[in-house]
Amino acid sequence: MRRFLSFVLLLACIWYMTMRTPALPTAAMSLARDASHPTYTATPTPLRPSIKKRSTPTRKRTKTRTATKAIAKSRTKTRAATKAITKSRTLTRTPSGTPTATSTLTRTPSVTPTATRTLTRTPSGTPTATSTPSGTPTATSTPTGTPTATSTLTDTPSGTPTATSTLTNTPSDTPTATSTLTRTPSGTPTATSTPTIVAVRIAAGLSHSIAYRNGSWAGWGSNTYGQATVPTSAIAIVAVAAAQNHSLGLLADGTVIGWGDNDYDQLTFDSANNQNITQVSAGGLFTLKLNKFGIVFGQGDNEYGQTTIPSDLCSVQAIAAGANHSLALCRDGTVRGWGDDSYGQVSIPTDLGVVAAIAAGTNHSLAVLQDGSVRTWGNSAAGLGTVPTTAVGVSAVSAGASHSVALTASGAVVAWGSNTSGQSTVPASATGVIAISAGSNHTLALLTDGSVVCWGANGAGQCTIP
Repeated sequence: MRRFLSFVLLLACIWYMTMRTPALPTAAMSLARDASHPTYTATPTPLRPSIKKRSTPTRKRTKTRTATKAIAKSRTKTRAATKAITKSRTLTRTPSGTPTATSTLTRTPSVTPTATRTLTRTPSGTPTATSTPSGTPTATSTPTGTPTATSTLTDTPSGTPTATSTLTNTPSDTPTATSTLTRTPSGTPTATSTPTIVAVRIAAGLSHSIAYRNGSWAGWGSNTYGQATVPTSAIAIVAVAAAQNHSLGLLADGTVIGWGDNDYDQLTFDSANNQNITQVSAGGLFTLKLNKFGIVFGQGDNEYGQTTIPSDLCSVQAIAAGANHSLALCRDGTVRGWGDDSYGQVSIPTDLGVVAAIAAGTNHSLAVLQDGSVRTWGNSAAGLGTVPTTAVGVSAVSAGASHSVALTASGAVVAWGSNTSGQSTVPASATGVIAISAGSNHTLALLTDGSVVCWGANGAGQCTIP
């Protein structure tokens, strides 16, 4: 019996030892997991064969992963809220055609607003960008007012075109000028000028004269080619020019008509180049036209290249045609010349500076400078190269075959050069003058009361005013 009990006890011990041995690796593994995983602690697991105790780390790991996913979702929402801020810039156009810039800031309540750029308008009418302090929920600005600039063109004989695209001048009207609004590539509205027709109411040719007087246009003097017979359509003329044997009329719609000699096609106008014209000038046997875009066209006799417009010619504001040469006054105040240069009439002096007006004679050229003084170059015979000291404050000049005439701001006329026909002897009646024109050997002056005075050669009746 004692032996049987010993044997049973031995078996119990063996069974007990057998049951205790597998628990040791389990505890070691639990400790290893707890030490390597950031969410577990390194507390040893009790060495008991309990399945429930061994499942505890699994529940903790599940909770930790759930928390991690919640943090990730929170970050995603934050990023989405950050992206919710949108800033749009919209360009609209008012019914008047004025570009209007509008800045709009949209934000969500969860994000702090940032600084925006707001379009404001300076006194000059040019929109500028300024910063709006941070924290402003919305920012919208619309420039007020139409950024257009208008100015009035006084009816002086200087012949310098200023600006508009509407040709509504009648001979009795005062031309006006309007600046139009354009948009640069950067999107900033800027004001640019568009020249208008300059009213010219008198013109002296080789031996004929044309003027607007008593409410209508009239011509007198030599009429061999019909150059002094103003056509009935001249009722719409706002500017005239006279040459050797032909005459030009610029209509209010920006087209040109002509009458007289056409042997060199000086009066054959191409419709493509006969629109938007703002100024005309008649040379010996050729014609020059200037359009509102600053482009010059030439036609007629081209023996000296006087109608071959330079390919690199500037944007032009005024033109002048001589016997066989041409001049152009650029919008930057410089002067260009081409054609006959036998007397140096197109060799422009380099020290002119900024020029306000120009004129071309038979073989000489004139320029009025910014200070109202006069410069001359080319043929200097018969005193042409000597400008009188009384020619100060000059607003306009005109050149004949061998004499020159200047008009001062006070309405006085100064003449110099050849006086073989009395063309340089200004009569006492020529006071209060508003426009002048020099023919070959005679001179015309338009007075403030609309009357015309003429002096010089009268062999063809060019000074016998009807």
